[in-house]
Amino acid sequence: MFPFENMRTLDTPELLDKAKEFLDIMLPGGGYIFGFNKGPLVASDLDLDKYCALLEFVRDYAHYDNAGEPYGIPLSEAGVTLDPSMDDPIESKYMFDWDAYKAQYPLAPDASRAKLEIANDQTFAWYMNLLV
Repeated sequence: MFPFENMRTLDTPELLDKAKEFLDIMLPGGGYIFGFNKGPLVASDLDLDKYCALLEFVRDYAHYDNAGEPYGIPLSEAGVTLDPSMDDPIESKYMFDWDAYKAQYPLAPDASRAKLEIANDQTFAWYMNLLV
């Protein structure tokens, strides 16, 4: 989440100050792993001297006294229950419906049903992954 733009716009002391400020916000409570919000597009975007200085600072500054202990809100002791309605089939006008397709194209062979359903499932999964 550390802005990569800081690598290009700040000199090394300012970069380390910004990293300290950022880590002071993110570290309390545990569980934060340092990383950038994006990577360099070309090699010239990355000044290796600044990068090494930043990583050495993070290595020395960002440590937890409670390393290995759980953090965050613990799960309930009763356990986690799944909502059965989450497994209901998705109903949408955009989902493939063989009966509607067959009504529109009555000469479509029944052997094409499996291929069309697989293609629809793959396309739907691809679109859902775009949302994540």
